[in-house]
Amino acid sequence: MKTILMLLAMVLTMKAQAEVIETNSYKDVLKYITADTLVVTDLDNTVIEPVQTLGSDQWGEAMGKKLLAAGFQKPQAVEMHVSMFALIQQYTKVKTVETDTANIIDELKKSKIPVLGLTARPVYIADRTIDLLKSVNLNLTGLEEVADIMKLDQNPNEIVYKSGVVFVGPMNNKGLVLKSIVDQLKNSHFKRIIFVDDKSHHTVNVDKAFENSGIEVKSLRYGAADVRVQSYDAKLADFEWSHFLNTGVILSDKEARELMNKGLYSSDEFVVTEIPMAQYQDFLKNGFFTTESLQSEGFIHCAMPSQMPYVVNKYFTEDEYVVFVSRQDILGSDLVYEGKDPKNLYPHLRRSFNVSDIVATLFMKRNSSGQFELPIELTK
Repeated sequence: MKTILMLLAMVLTMKAQAEVIETNSYKDVLKYITADTLVVTDLDNTVIEPVQTLGSDQWGEAMGKKLLAAGFQKPQAVEMHVSMFALIQQYTKVKTVETDTANIIDELKKSKIPVLGLTARPVYIADRTIDLLKSVNLNLTGLEEVADIMKLDQNPNEIVYKSGVVFVGPMNNKGLVLKSIVDQLKNSHFKRIIFVDDKSHHTVNVDKAFENSGIEVKSLRYGAADVRVQSYDAKLADFEWSHFLNTGVILSDKEARELMNKGLYSSDEFVVTEIPMAQYQDFLKNGFFTTESLQSEGFIHCAMPSQMPYVVNKYFTEDEYVVFVSRQDILGSDLVYEGKDPKNLYPHLRRSFNVSDIVATLFMKRNSSGQFELPIELTK
């Protein structure tokens, strides 16, 4: 009987340890603080988020899914979408997920409770990430001993500690990394770890890693950003991404919506031409492209944005195209408007189309129904 009771107690302890606590308030961390506690916190959608949709964690994940759907293998898709995410981090501003997040972390620091960041962000944006945290007055205390542990790691370029944050990268298991770090700590002996993360699988991984470790884990699945994640606007994000690639400017969500409603390149002062995706690399290499029509008819067929719906469905035969937007004033006197219907003249370019002619580069492919959907930048 005694043995059965002991086994039952062990099972109940493991179940209690594996419990994930749902919360929408970072302040709930304070409820579970005891002596000898280490607080470990995720960053994205937990303490910080971009001030616009572009560059958000949910945007990065959506880009990854697009790449997988396009046929890329998972390692390639992860590398590519993480690179896109990292690029935006170099330019974006951030805010705290909750207005009092910085105050709560300061309160923990005053109570001598170490706060260690644990993020899936890649190591090559560690410096920029620390700058972003400081921009919203978030200064994690961390554990300086971790820096020495990282130096001894067999893969120092994959996992890095900097200014209170462990950067584990997108492919490593947070639970295993944290367990390895805690096991190697010499000067600190924690009886409780409070782990805060917006992703359920990370909380589960941390719980699993510390089973039977003698350290109590309180995993908080943090959901204050859930509404924004669930209401992710893919068209808005794609518009902001396209605008950034073409201009280097990050729009606020409000600015992006206003431009989307107006149609960024929908005015017929713009001129549109295209090449099949298969020819895009040659165009970039050569700096120009020509068409058979330039040889046979003396011009490259172009269109005004208002003519694109007809042109796309009538003449586009490939599955993917690169669409170039230019303007009448850029193309100059080599651009002429001709046609049988004087009320519907088409722009014809009587020379090659050059890289220097580009105002914007857009991409278009057939959808699952075999139809083309115009880039939102060309429509009102």
